[in-house]
Amino acid sequence: PVDAYSWATAEGPAERDPMAWRLEGRHGRRAADPWELLHEVTLEASLPREAQPPLERGKWLKAVSLCRGSSFGFEDLLLESEAIGEDADQPRQEQQQQQQHQQQQHQQQNQQQQEKQEQQQQQQQQQQQQQQQQQDQQQQQEEQQQHQQKQQQQEQQQQDQQQQQQQHQQQEQQEQHQQEGRHRSEEQQRLEQVRQQQQQQQQRQQEQQQQQQQQQEQQQEQQQQQQQQQQEQPEPQDTQQRTTHRQHRHSAQHQQEQQQQQEQQQQQQQEQQQQQHQQQQQQQQQQQQPQIEPRRAVESSQPRALRRRARRAPEPRECDRPQDWCTSSGALYAFRDCDADGLADHFCTSFDATGESGFISSSTNCSDTWAKGPLQCDAQRK
Repeated sequence: PVDAYSWATAEGPAERDPMAWRLEGRHGRRAADPWELLHEVTLEASLPREAQPPLERGKWLKAVSLCRGSSFGFEDLLLESEAIGEDADQPRQEQQQQQQHQQQQHQQQNQQQQEKQEQQQQQQQQQQQQQQQQQDQQQQQEEQQQHQQKQQQQEQQQQDQQQQQQQHQQQEQQEQHQQEGRHRSEEQQRLEQVRQQQQQQQQRQQEQQQQQQQQQEQQQEQQQQQQQQQQEQPEPQDTQQRTTHRQHRHSAQHQQEQQQQQEQQQQQQQEQQQQQHQQQQQQQQQQQQPQIEPRRAVESSQPRALRRRARRAPEPRECDRPQDWCTSSGALYAFRDCDADGLADHFCTSFDATGESGFISSSTNCSDTWAKGPLQCDAQRK
């Protein structure tokens, strides 16, 4: 309960409504008069002693009779107000103390509220910082994911490019192997033909040597028979001398012819041996280098390739010696360089069984002729 002075000095009727409601509910009527009466009494009591009018006992009794039985203890309050009337300074000090106490409470409440507000602000700031950090982390994660996706895409592209390159290389290697296989088979066929031709030439050389030996043996037998005939059939000295001279002359001519034939055959054998040696060297080089350029292989099968620059031979002025050999569709070609300018003047094809005669074709006017015996440069000139 509040003292009468604090209750009486309250500003406005709103703060007194609860008390008025209690009085009204208890006595069944409005308590405006008693409150006004009580207010007047308390105001008089709050005045200084020398300014106080004489109190009327009836007013106090009336106020007490109206407020009797209330839960606020107005009887005690009224009695206390008498004491306040006796000493007016005491309520002022109490009022000041109460006001100070209330102010302190208000200040404490304000401080507490400020502290709460500061705490709330700090919490809000922390929450904002946490939210900002979370947003930053999410952004970093998204950037990392994008970077990883880019890396994965780049790696995938690199893998695809590598696979394409490998496939392309494998295809090229397969095509190259196929071409090499075809060229090797063609080269092997050509080498087999050349080897067979060499064997045939060697057989022909052996047959020629055997024929030469047989001819020499026949010559020796003829000479022996002539000597025996001369011994068995004596003739006159003049006739015998003429016959002997004639026989010697015929035998000498026959021997010279045979020697020339033998020399020619030996020369042909030497040339054939040199040709075989050159062919063997070419075969070895071709075996060491099995890969042939497609363009060169194609050109070797064309007639135009026969007109290309021939390799210079060790002895270019010996026109009956082939400067180069090549095969095309199973035919054998021999280049000739008659004027020693490094160019093929004409070439021979379709050799006979002995390899001495063949079909000569000029590289300039394409005129054709047959050459019998050893091939000579005067058969066709550039």
